[in-house]
Amino acid sequence: DVDTGAFEIISRKSDGSLPTSAYWSQGASFYGPMASADGRYVVYHSDYTDLHGVANSGTQVSRKDTTTGAVELVSATSGGNASDGTDNYVLDLSADGRWVLFVSNGANLGAAGNSQIFLKDMQTGVVDLV
Repeated sequence: DVDTGAFEIISRKSDGSLPTSAYWSQGASFYGPMASADGRYVVYHSDYTDLHGVANSGTQVSRKDTTTGAVELVSATSGGNASDGTDNYVLDLSADGRWVLFVSNGANLGAAGNSQIFLKDMQTGVVDLV
């Protein structure tokens, strides 16, 4: 927080605990963090499989609400199923945190094995191939 100087660990799960289950045998990390203009939402991609209670594999994109602590899976179908691709990476976040642009090779998103760019509306859950 630039006003108070306080720090927050963004990589916590919704229940406040730290993730522990890595998809890759060499461990897991967090990459590509981006924040909304007001700092409320932070998106990133990570190799952890226990961030949001949704079965997933590989690197997935998540959005953290720093006000509520909720962590949502971005790289998921409109129905909430995690991308079945192992390569999902955040590209951009709108200023208000509503729209997330990401790349995925998930066939269940429509990528058919090739990496494609998707736009997800975090309010409605709709995912569009760009």
